[in-house]
Amino acid sequence: MNESNQRGSQRASRTSVTLHFLLGASFVLSAPATIAQQRFEHPATFRASQFVAPNLLSGANFRVDDHVTNDGYLNIFTIYSNYGEMRAVSDAMLEKRVGEIKAIAQLKQISRSDAFKKGLKQASGRVLEGAKGAITDPIGTLTGAVSGVGALFRRAGQSMTESAKTETEDSRFKRATGFSTIKRQYAFNLGIDVYSRNKALQKELDSVTQATQFGGLLVSVGMLAIPGGAGIALRMTKTSKALNEVFLNSTPTDLRARMRKQIAEMGINSGTGEMFLHNSMFTLREQVEIVEALFQIRGAKNRGAFLAFAAHTDNADVAFFRNRQAQMYLGYHLAVAQIREFVGVGSIAAAATRDGIIIFNVPLDYLVWTQDMAAIIGRANANVDAMPGIKGKELWLSGQLSALAREQLTNAGWKVVAKTGDRLLHDS
Repeated sequence: MNESNQRGSQRASRTSVTLHFLLGASFVLSAPATIAQQRFEHPATFRASQFVAPNLLSGANFRVDDHVTNDGYLNIFTIYSNYGEMRAVSDAMLEKRVGEIKAIAQLKQISRSDAFKKGLKQASGRVLEGAKGAITDPIGTLTGAVSGVGALFRRAGQSMTESAKTETEDSRFKRATGFSTIKRQYAFNLGIDVYSRNKALQKELDSVTQATQFGGLLVSVGMLAIPGGAGIALRMTKTSKALNEVFLNSTPTDLRARMRKQIAEMGINSGTGEMFLHNSMFTLREQVEIVEALFQIRGAKNRGAFLAFAAHTDNADVAFFRNRQAQMYLGYHLAVAQIREFVGVGSIAAAATRDGIIIFNVPLDYLVWTQDMAAIIGRANANVDAMPGIKGKELWLSGQLSALAREQLTNAGWKVVAKTGDRLLHDS
């Protein structure tokens, strides 16, 4: 195995561990004995073109490695860009990173303008935190067990008096001097996430914002309307799009106040809410979108069950997964059938409809029938079958699944609905 394939295999293994816990480790540990008699598949390597559109495979400033590792649940992509090598866990994250790479190119184009050079000169060498140095690992995921899930209750004992600032938020100095307001305006105009974990993007945003703040470079839509600027961020989920102006006009303090108000109005225990808000594995945008999605599932009982489950997240990949999962439940509630309540199925937060159907919504790229998955379904069946008034069970996937996985799930009594991403997450 060459070095590249070995590294991909290690990453897949770490992500597989993440999803093992994510979907229900307790199910796997108590697997039914019948599993030993089943046929199983193993995670595989695919071509990137099998899953994503051509415009996501290459561009002026990036190229996606054609070999994609699938860990049985999610696709793991490697992006080679002019701004560093990036890793994207899931088709959705790849789309986000490509949008950010295009935005970085636009910001660099701004930085080459006469207005920017004048602003930078007037800034007289005032360099902000984090603005120096080359970014060789833009996402911070090229080494280390990024996808590993640690102790789920690690943050439960944190102080509840003040929410922790996530690493993608600006410092108090930047917020107090108006820097953050200008930065949010640029992000809004470019259609990108101002709280993104992408360090290369943050560096360019900070640089242009600095020239604006200290040198008088004006923020305007016209300035950003340069060749290739349209549609930089590609698609956004319906929830994310609806919140764009909220993120533009709100400080982190405002956003946390908004979430606390919504959590209280949903009747969720304040301790659960604070544990979620203190979990710095989430970006602020991910947290706001999760709370907003739950808030919009109006009339559903026990929404705190999902928030409590999310509060135990200990990994950035899982945080992104939880964000999209919450939005899938909202999409289901609005477009398919109303959710009556959230229920715990073992260690999985599922939902029950008013018609007595148990729903598992999961943003997976390509599901295969592994021994772990068989154990999860076996224990899920035991839990669901013990619930009174349940008439059926359904698994909704944003992506695809193998023929064997569909066959085994159908045999186990599940209705499987695949490729639901556009229906539940995006405007059709």
